[in-house]
Amino acid sequence: MSRRHFMQHMATAAATIPAMNFLSHVQANAAQVRKNQKSCILMWMGGGPPTIDIWDLKPDSKNGGEFKPIDTAAKGVQISEHMPMTAKVMDNLSIIRSMSTREADHGRGRYYMHTGYVPNPTVVHPTFGSVVSHSLTPKRTALEIPSFISVGGGGGDAGFLGMTHAPFVVDSNGQIRNAPSEASKKRLPNRLAMLAALTLTVTLQSLTLE
Repeated sequence: MSRRHFMQHMATAAATIPAMNFLSHVQANAAQVRKNQKSCILMWMGGGPPTIDIWDLKPDSKNGGEFKPIDTAAKGVQISEHMPMTAKVMDNLSIIRSMSTREADHGRGRYYMHTGYVPNPTVVHPTFGSVVSHSLTPKRTALEIPSFISVGGGGGDAGFLGMTHAPFVVDSNGQIRNAPSEASKKRLPNRLAMLAALTLTVTLQSLTLE
């Protein structure tokens, strides 16, 4: 499965049935995917420069960016002059310039991109990684790592699919969220002793009142 083919399926999923066409393709080619030993990695870099300054400069247009486009290793594809290294490997990448949405708010647009649904106050839709986890986990019983890992916590959540398919979140500093630190482990015995003493005190007071 090439990156270009993957992005084509992603574009279809975002516009129609969320991720399902792509997942069907993954399942049909499971043997090849297993042989390649590759994973699906979504790099969501919110807060970056506008697309007219990096991927779609729109030269000679009043809506164009201020930088000049340069040729790349992909025939007929140009990107910003400030990305010469990316330009050299552009034949391994795909740019989707045909997507559009009526969601003007960035938060709503991000939700739409991650789930394939516009925000709805009555339901929380599962993010893309949770859908993949739900569909493929039963077929990967020997998988010894979480099926959905989110670095930085920007991967959305499992919605109605439940915590089983929620992201295993690792902060950008490499720390696992809610995992006990070495300092907290050392303080744990004292905390347990204090909790036991407090419980005993409350119990004795209760017996005295009775």
